[in-house]
Amino acid sequence: MTSITVDLGGTRIKLALINNGEILESHILPAQAEVGIQNRIQDIEKIIRRWLRSSSEIVEGIGIAFPGIVNPIEKRVISISGKYYDAVDFDFTNWCNKNFNLPLVLENDANAALLGEVYYGCAKGYKDAVIMILGTGVGTAAMMEGKVLHGKHFQAGCLGGHFAVSLSDRPCSCGGKGCLEANASTWALPLIAQEQPDFDQSGLSTEEKIDFVALKKWVLRGDETAIRLLAQFNHYWSLGIKNLIHAYDPEVVILSGGVIKCGDIILKPLTEKVSKNAWTPWGEVTIKAAKNPEHSVSLGLHHLITAERKDYNEV
Repeated sequence: MTSITVDLGGTRIKLALINNGEILESHILPAQAEVGIQNRIQDIEKIIRRWLRSSSEIVEGIGIAFPGIVNPIEKRVISISGKYYDAVDFDFTNWCNKNFNLPLVLENDANAALLGEVYYGCAKGYKDAVIMILGTGVGTAAMMEGKVLHGKHFQAGCLGGHFAVSLSDRPCSCGGKGCLEANASTWALPLIAQEQPDFDQSGLSTEEKIDFVALKKWVLRGDETAIRLLAQFNHYWSLGIKNLIHAYDPEVVILSGGVIKCGDIILKPLTEKVSKNAWTPWGEVTIKAAKNPEHSVSLGLHHLITAERKDYNEV
């Protein structure tokens, strides 16, 4: 089964042509999320049309993942914060039918990433799992007894980045304060770094872009500001993971997103903190780095399209 997937991230739009879980083609576009989805849709269409013409396989569906609250049944975006402002009013189903005459799957990006890791990645065989995606923001999703949680209003599991983890007045993109994402995310990092009293003496002040690549570099060089910031972020991430464990009772926690590329300077202390502080009298939750962090979302969408087509063919 072949599908085309579109992962609408906050920084990048990732497209993939996938056949039976194997990525045949991929393409990345700058998100430019602030200009809205309708101003990016033509570039997305061009890539899809090119693949439809060139693919030797018959494409049976298109999947789109969105960084917001999504109704996957009606295939519409319910709410979005800070990016793709016009997505709530955009008719994705009509767009897909009109341009490609193909069935559409629409899902929250973290939900799709969780499915990608459960069916094609590090969490094969698990039926109770959560994922935390440390990317531009913080995305989460939860699976219980083999089913991804959506809830009555489609926001179960996917708002873990907005768990309150601090009494600070630091504003979040969601409009709240004290959220995990506002205190420990890629977009928050430069703001928090520049607030440090010794920032001017830190190597971070010499960086054109303060991200986790820069943070790791200065941590490894023994920069006190960078070391303190990483410890602070690890503290908040551990609180978020502990909340996910206590709320959803998983066997495995999957860590994904670009931040995880920093490796053991994040994964090791984070795992130790969670193991020490999570209340799991049945045993210890397994914590794993995603196998396919760049493609988890795409593979999860592919799984959803495959499952939907299978159900359709069996009717």
